[in-house]
Amino acid sequence: MAKRKMVQSMKTFKDFYKDVIFENEEDVYNKTISYALSRNEETKEYADNPWTDFKYTIGQDLGTGSNSLQGRDLQIWKALYPVKPPKIGKEVGSAGTAGSGNGEIALYWLFKSNGYNVVDGRGDEKPDLIVDNVGVEVKSYGKSSMTLGRFGRDKDSRIYMSTVLGVDALLNNLKGEKRVPSIDTVNNKELFRSFQSMAELSNNEGLRKLSADFPVIGNIYKGIDSLISALGLSMDFTPKEGAVGILKKIIKTKLSKKPGFGGFMTDVTSDGKIINHQVLESDIDDLPDDNVLQGVYINGAAVNIKTAWIFGKK
Repeated sequence: MAKRKMVQSMKTFKDFYKDVIFENEEDVYNKTISYALSRNEETKEYADNPWTDFKYTIGQDLGTGSNSLQGRDLQIWKALYPVKPPKIGKEVGSAGTAGSGNGEIALYWLFKSNGYNVVDGRGDEKPDLIVDNVGVEVKSYGKSSMTLGRFGRDKDSRIYMSTVLGVDALLNNLKGEKRVPSIDTVNNKELFRSFQSMAELSNNEGLRKLSADFPVIGNIYKGIDSLISALGLSMDFTPKEGAVGILKKIIKTKLSKKPGFGGFMTDVTSDGKIINHQVLESDIDDLPDDNVLQGVYINGAAVNIKTAWIFGKK
C-alpha cells in the first residue's frame, strides 16, 4: 500500500479543520480522539490529532500483508478501537455511550485523517457514520453473522409478520394445535407453515364470498391480499416464495436505513482488519432463495444475517 508523502509526518486535523477542532463543543468525536491519544493531564489541554501515514479510501478492505494498517497507524487504531464518545451532555473522558460500539471512533479517525467529510450519524434509523454522504454502519464482530437491529419500529415489517403469523395462529387454534408462532422469534419451518396456512385461507372461495357480509372475515382477507401484493407474490404462491419474500422485504427495510443503499456494512477488529460489505438494492433483489433462507433469521425481535450468505454468495 502506497504511503502518503508529507513534509511533516505529524500533520494534524487542525491544519485542515481550523474552525471545528476543539473550539466547537459539538465536535465531540475529535475531542474524544484527542483525549484518548494525547491529553496533557497536567495542563488539561488537548493535542492535535495525528493524520495517518497512508492513504485509505472508503470501501477499501484491510487485512494482512501490504494491504493493512501498519506502524504508527496500527498503534493509533488499537488505542482508539475500544474508545467511545461520551453520553450526550457529558464531558469528554466520561463513560462512553452505549449508542456507539467498538471501532467506531477508530474508523472515524481513519476516514477523517484521510480528508473525508465525516459526520457522526448516531441515532435511530441512521448509520453510525456518514462519509462524504455515504452511510457506514460499523460492526465489530469478526464473526460470520451480524445483527441489523430490532424491527419494532419498522411498522410495515411488523404488519407483514403479524398478518401471516396471525393467520397461522388462527387456523392452528381452530385445529387444536398448541404451538403459536411468535412475531419476535420465528424460524423457517414456522414461516413455511404460516404461508401454507395463508395460502389455504386465501384460496378458500367459500370464505371469500362471506367477506362482504361479515366484516371480520373481510378484514382478514384484506390483510392477506395486501401482504400478497406488498411481497409481489402471485395468488398461487408457494410457502417457500412467501417466506423468501417476507425475509427479503424485512432486510431491505433495515438496510435501506442503515447504512442505506450504496453504503457499507463495515466489520472491524481490534488488530486493524476492516471488511466492507457494500449494500446494493439490486444485489438483495437478486439473492437466490436458498441464500435468503440460510442467511436471514429473526430472534429476540432482532433481524440477523449471516454475511457469507447475504454478501458473499451469489
